Amino acid sequence: MLLTGCNSGGGSTPAVPTSAAATAVLPGEREAFGGLLGEADEAGRVLRLAEGKKTAECMKERGFRYTPHEPVETTMPSSARRGDVATARKYGYGLSPRLKQGLDEAANAADPKRGANYAGMDNVQVRAWARALGGPVPGDPDFEEGRVSVEGPDGPKTFNKNGCVAIAQEAVRGDNVAYMQAEMRVESLTGEVWSRMVADPEWAAAQKRWSACMKGRGYSYSKADDASDDIVRRLRESRNTKGADAAKR
Repeated sequence: MLLTGCNSGGGSTPAVPTSAAATAVLPGEREAFGGLLGEADEAGRVLRLAEGKKTAECMKERGFRYTPHEPVETTMPSSARRGDVATARKYGYGLSPRLKQGLDEAANAADPKRGANYAGMDNVQVRAWARALGGPVPGDPDFEEGRVSVEGPDGPKTFNKNGCVAIAQEAVRGDNVAYMQAEMRVESLTGEVWSRMVADPEWAAAQKRWSACMKGRGYSYSKADDASDDIVRRLRESRNTKGADAAKR
């Protein structure tokens, strides 16, 4: 669907800042940048599997059941690489694999085994289960004791170090604060790179070439996002129509 041979290649991508502060590699940052290089999908899945196992062990020690969420295998490179010409030729807009992945993740979220974690518990027990998993919440007497605030380029993020999730992440990744700082720094730089790219005149020129190419094949879009949005809209309409037809039978 609409997977024509048009791409908006060409043009230069503005460089990120080259000061020592901007280019110094922080602990864990090389791993965090893997997403931009298309290498983090499987690595991230392995990390989540290990973290889930450690979380389950921690919860068991605290007297609770916990069934880890099974991370879904990705079927295409990181979305951060969607501008890569070779990736675009193979996957088009990448909507089919992304939709399949979404369905798989929805099926996992609906897994009845996850509800078994707190089956038979009353509300007080469920809250205790949640605190064991994520740590104390505001209002708990020991909330401030485990609260950690991590400063990043775009503001702070907080987590509770005494929850099983944080304990498992620390066991698998190492220093949670250093890892989170690296992730936040990469997120900020990624946003800056994207902002500079779309502001570059070469980007606008490439979009125009792409739009003209698509128009020559019978599709009128001013930018690539319009095409992918249209595909999503059509898929939703098709799904809703099929659902309505099935309900009439």
